[in-house]
Amino acid sequence: MRDIRRRASRLGLTTVAIAVMVAMTGTALAANPESGTTTTSQDLEVGITLDPDPGSAHWLGEPLSAEAVATLGGGDLANVIYVLDVSGSMDDPTTNPFQDINPPPGLPPGPEDDCNGDDVRGSALDSACFGLISLNQSLGSNPNIDVGMIAFGDGAKTADMNPAPGAQPFISPPNADADSSSVADVEQVIRSADTEITFPYDAGIGLFTSDITSGFGSRTNYDAALAAMNAAFATEPGGEVNRAVFISDGAPSTFSVGAGSPLAAVAPETIVDTYAIGFFAVGACDPGQPLAQIAAATGGLCTPVADPSMLSAVLPVELTNIASLDLKVNGTTVGSTSGSEPTTMQLPGVVITGDLVTGANLIEAVAIAEDGTSVTADVVVEVVDMTLTPPHEVNELGSDNEHTVTATLLGSPSVVSGQTITFEVFGQNPTGPAEVVTDASGVAEFTYTVPVEPDSLGLDTISATVTIDDHTKTLQVTKDWVDTTPPVAACVETENPSGKNVPKAPGKGGQGQNQDGFYELSGSDDVFGVAGLQVFITDVESGIVFGPFEIGTRIKYTEANGAAPRIKLMGANNGSGNGKATSVDYHILGNGDGSVVVVDGSGNTSESAACLVPNPPK
Repeated sequence: MRDIRRRASRLGLTTVAIAVMVAMTGTALAANPESGTTTTSQDLEVGITLDPDPGSAHWLGEPLSAEAVATLGGGDLANVIYVLDVSGSMDDPTTNPFQDINPPPGLPPGPEDDCNGDDVRGSALDSACFGLISLNQSLGSNPNIDVGMIAFGDGAKTADMNPAPGAQPFISPPNADADSSSVADVEQVIRSADTEITFPYDAGIGLFTSDITSGFGSRTNYDAALAAMNAAFATEPGGEVNRAVFISDGAPSTFSVGAGSPLAAVAPETIVDTYAIGFFAVGACDPGQPLAQIAAATGGLCTPVADPSMLSAVLPVELTNIASLDLKVNGTTVGSTSGSEPTTMQLPGVVITGDLVTGANLIEAVAIAEDGTSVTADVVVEVVDMTLTPPHEVNELGSDNEHTVTATLLGSPSVVSGQTITFEVFGQNPTGPAEVVTDASGVAEFTYTVPVEPDSLGLDTISATVTIDDHTKTLQVTKDWVDTTPPVAACVETENPSGKNVPKAPGKGGQGQNQDGFYELSGSDDVFGVAGLQVFITDVESGIVFGPFEIGTRIKYTEANGAAPRIKLMGANNGSGNGKATSVDYHILGNGDGSVVVVDGSGNTSESAACLVPNPPK
């Protein structure tokens, strides 16, 4: 507080600097508040709270809101007492000529400059009344300022500041209106101060407990005023800052200094600013004068105000208010409020989810006071995201049975590198889990292979899961293993039923590929091999289809023009025995050559293969 007083002196302020600290309830500032000092020696503090706390990283798209709070004040709690001279001279026009008083803007002067309603217009007491009301208004709604008032004359009277039953020497905040009269309680007490310049010199304070007594206005007792001030401050908690505004228009009838005096008993944390008004103002602040001594002994300022009507201009405390509060994300304003708040301004629950990008995000709260002081608090939020590619891919199982997916963490390198991503395959080919650590760029690759067999055909779902700072994210992609490649068909010359002769094409006279018509129905497929294949043979002349047959089936194909196409078991395969050979399974008779196709388990059909035989003899 002493630093604040010295600063005020350097700035030439003749006003009181009140130190306040707003006691925030229910608002937890993150570990990022920043503060600065206004030109009126107040602390302007601003802070940011994030919900939820993102920790070391926050996933892109997950809800995040920010609250910005600005508080204005500085130092400890403050107690303020207005110590007002109500001796008769305050209403004496011979000492202080009545004047046309210009009250501060917005403050009604009362009927013809009568602030206290005593029908005496423009007195020094009216000037002091308007000045104290203006001072009190400048303190606003600050809940950390307690205000009291003492009137002194032939003794001292401590005002009852609250309309509630009992005597309360202080009230808070300064603009409290406990009786709902639309007029601040402190203003009502100030306006109730009264004095008489004629016998019986009634004087005192009329509210909220009436204490106007006969003879009180006959003297000017500084010692009584200081003693009452000391006693009132002593009722407040220790360690708080005490400030007094001491106003008088005359030389005291009683004032002492030195050991045992009320001035010597003023607590170290108490500062008294004195104001000399009216006729006696000239020289009243010279070294050694009572008002100058009081100010000097307590670290306050003594201000002479020869014209009482000017008291309202020099008396008010020069405090500033908070003018605006902005919340910014990466330099863009996402929330703003403005006005004129004496203690607190708040931007609650601003959703910033959609304003974040991957990487480091700068969140700023900028508070500006009415005097132009600007304070910025900032916090960095690391935002991460993950991609998993390709999102969907189709593999021809017969030619490619390996698949690779790539997980990429997006964000600052310090966050995305060295993270463990767990890959797992679900569906047709379950695999894993497998852990892969991201490289310096946040990339992790996972490769798996499947057997080239029918059971591998189908859809796989590949998942990638990573946990960063207890926040887990999982992405999934799909892989479709398909078989669209047709098998290969063949009609291969084979042995006769006895298994002893493989005909040679083209046969005698070049009449056919296979003079005897003995063939093995053959084929192959990349996925199904031979076990899962079916063979069909078509009479190309009639279109009749025979089959299905297994790969390796042996037939004798005969072109029998004019006969009905048909199939029959060959040799001993018909069950008749007779000692015949069984190496050929069927005898097929058609009107033309045969054409063989193979169909695999996926329904793919091969190109046809010819089974050529000679025309029948003419």
